[in-house]
Amino acid sequence: MGRMLLTLAALLVASAASAEVKPFTADSVNAVQQQWDGEPYLMVLWSIDCPPCHKELETLGALLKDNPDLAVTLVSTDQDMPEAQVMETLARYKIEAADNWRFADPVPARLRQAIDPSWYGELPRSYFVSANGERKGHSGLLSEDAIRGWLQND
Repeated sequence: MGRMLLTLAALLVASAASAEVKPFTADSVNAVQQQWDGEPYLMVLWSIDCPPCHKELETLGALLKDNPDLAVTLVSTDQDMPEAQVMETLARYKIEAADNWRFADPVPARLRQAIDPSWYGELPRSYFVSANGERKGHSGLLSEDAIRGWLQND
């Protein structure tokens, strides 16, 4: 039993180590858009210090488990936190294999401006991006129904 737990722990660590969290800079907004290449997607901004964000990450983890091809980009605003904490949070919700980014600019306001000049940093913050690149921002917790409804209608 002990050997089995050690093996499982090693697999979890290896999985977390292979996951990637890309640095999010002012140019990353366009990189994310190009990455999805005309496909509608959901971009979610979150933080370790934001309790509602954890609920949303849990919801997204369940959705991604059932729909691994779901077009979701996750952006952690925790540039001052150790990357290991960000990775641990992603692993906790089983979303470490998603498209993950992390703020990487000494002036976070510059990133908020690049994402949305009308966004002042409240979290959780999400953007539903249509196939033609039109973005619809949402502040506050997203429900699973809202996410599923948007993805089915766009």
